[in-house]
This record gives sequence, C-alpha cells and structure tokens, in this order.
Amino acid sequence: MVKLYYAKITNLYDEKCFEEKIKQVKEKRQVRIFEYCQKKDRCRSLAASLLLKMALEREGICYDEVCFAQKTGGKPYLLLQSGLFFSLAHAQEMAVCVIADQEVGVDVERKDRLTGKKEEQKLKIAKKMLTPEEWKLWKKEEYRTETLISIWTKKESYVKMTGRGLTEKLMTIDTLSNAFYQQMLLDDMYILSVCTALVDEGGVRIENMSNYL
Repeated sequence: MVKLYYAKITNLYDEKCFEEKIKQVKEKRQVRIFEYCQKKDRCRSLAASLLLKMALEREGICYDEVCFAQKTGGKPYLLLQSGLFFSLAHAQEMAVCVIADQEVGVDVERKDRLTGKKEEQKLKIAKKMLTPEEWKLWKKEEYRTETLISIWTKKESYVKMTGRGLTEKLMTIDTLSNAFYQQMLLDDMYILSVCTALVDEGGVRIENMSNYL
C-alpha cells in the first residue's frame, strides 16, 4: 500500500488562512515552521504537515496522540506500532506526503528548476550525481534538463527511504537497478519520485488535496 497526497500551497499565502491552519498542527511543529525566515518556506512546511495529519487520520490514527522521533540520519518516523511509514517533500508551490506499509521516500522538483543554468553548471551537477550508466542514459536523451531532474528526484527519494541523509553520496546510488521507483508529473510541471524497497503491485494511489488546504 502506497498512498500519495499532494496540494498547491497558494491558499496558505493568505495570512488569515495560514493562522487558522497552523493551529491544526502540533506546537513543536509550529515552532519548526516559524524557524523559517521566508513566508513561502513556512507555507511549504505547514502544507506538508497538514497533508501528513490528514493522511494519518484517514488511516484511523489520531494525529493529536501521535509522537514523532528522528533516526540517526534525521529521518522522521512514528513512535507507535502502526506499521505505517511516511515521507514529506515540497518544492516551490507544491507539497506532497506519501504513506506506505513499508519504508518509503518521496521527492519533488519543478522540471524547469535548472532553466537558466549554463551548460557547464549542469555538467558540474551531473558529474557529482550520475553513475556511468545514468550518464549514458542522459547522453541518449540528448542531455535534456528534465532527464537530469528525473534522476535527481529518484536519488533524493532513495536517500529519504533509507534515512541515511547527507551521508549517502548521490553518485553511489544507481537508479537503474537499485530499489523500486514510481515517477509521475504533477500539474504538468513537477517531477515526483516515490521510492520503496519492495515492488507494490497496487501502484501509488494519488489524490489532489489542494482544497483541503
């Protein structure tokens, strides 16, 4: 079972809406949200938190009774024997939350994130990230920026699944053979990758929750 919820964060730009919604998340999370200096960053963080709250409640878990902890690599997890795992991500005006019955990771990026970058800058990023086989794929795709972003999100989702954080170098992750990935395009703009250790034949169930925010 893998369920993914996503939402545009634009409703939270309204100050009144933000103030009402932030009361719905735990005080500790509120503190974390207000640590961000930029308003958009606060809105992204709040949106992801609200999606997690909604996702847990849909699984019959009372959000107010849930406690969270962090693993050594910084990966958050539920302090209860629910058999549920989750991962959060956000980029620009999109927030996502995925829950599953196995370890899971998610990442999302705008497909035009590298637009405006010089070719040498893209090559520098690619050299730090791609395996030899992934480089061949990128070359076959005529060095398309979207292909690079696609591989990038896969690697980030893998890191989030394993929970190893910054200790895992992206170049050591082979997205062509390791783990199981499902990828999709949200709103024709955001490339999203979900990574699980095992194949889930049911696929990822997706729901747009923008109205929920």
